[in-house]
Amino acid sequence: MAGVATGRRTSAGERRDARRADLAATLLGPLDATLREVGGYEHVHLGGLLERAGVARSTFYYAFDGKADLQLAIAQDLVELVFEPGLRLLDGAGVVGVHEIALGAAQLADGLNRYPHVCSAFLPGLGHAWLAPELEGRIDDVRRRFERSIAAQVEAGTTRPGLDPGPTAAWLVGMLLHGTGRLLAAAGPVARRRNATAMAEIAWLALYGRGLDAPR
Repeated sequence: MAGVATGRRTSAGERRDARRADLAATLLGPLDATLREVGGYEHVHLGGLLERAGVARSTFYYAFDGKADLQLAIAQDLVELVFEPGLRLLDGAGVVGVHEIALGAAQLADGLNRYPHVCSAFLPGLGHAWLAPELEGRIDDVRRRFERSIAAQVEAGTTRPGLDPGPTAAWLVGMLLHGTGRLLAAAGPVARRRNATAMAEIAWLALYGRGLDAPR
């Protein structure tokens, strides 16, 4: 619709990117069910997954080069899911309350647990750039965005004294990557929210607490 309003035609690459996003979303549910049955992604048979999802091979290969390409697309989506709430919270010079951070972490837990088997299979490797340089680049972009936001808060004087934006941003990225496992492994919503609150308190103390050592 935006293209009609501006008179701009979408390119073939843009149409393929949109199709990739739509198809990856369509395949998440069937992939989660398949992973529950077979275990790791290496055991997923692409033909069986497509049959389960009701997706034709021609449709799949219009959007993806193959199974590894689908894996990369889903991993990129998970990067957005894990980091965007925190990036939005820190996008400003004001102090972010611990309850706001806890609410964001709880919402993240709910999002992860919509597809727990996909997340269990994919999330542990995100911190090691295990798929492709594109994924490594995305995580590095996230770190730089955190660093810029933290630097703005340091300049405004809202963080704890002596906070170094670079190491703190790297620590936040690592904490989120490892912390998602606690949110995912929790048995139920009460435990997930308890773990989310614990993560929020750690993050808040690292950013705004007084008398703490710098996070490492």
